[in-house]
Amino acid sequence: MKSVPAPKAPDGYTSIQIEQSELVMLRALVTEPTRGAVAVRLECSTRHLRRRLQALLVRLDVPTTHAAVAIASLQGWLREEDVNPSYSLPE
Repeated sequence: MKSVPAPKAPDGYTSIQIEQSELVMLRALVTEPTRGAVAVRLECSTRHLRRRLQALLVRLDVPTTHAAVAIASLQGWLREEDVNPSYSLPE
């Protein structure tokens, strides 16, 4: 798997790197309306998605998906075109 380097980081997140598949998952989370839709897009079960997401939350040391998306946004991992207009990124 290819790692995605962190171009910039908020305090405490200077060495975060995620796999390309984790980046795709994060981008899907902000573009799809439900986790079921994310699972369909990633061609996996919702149970598998939940496990992958939980592992990512542990690696990022955050409690929620919203926090993971916020970190991804701060890190510059999300592009403007990735964000669904109906989804507001945490500030």
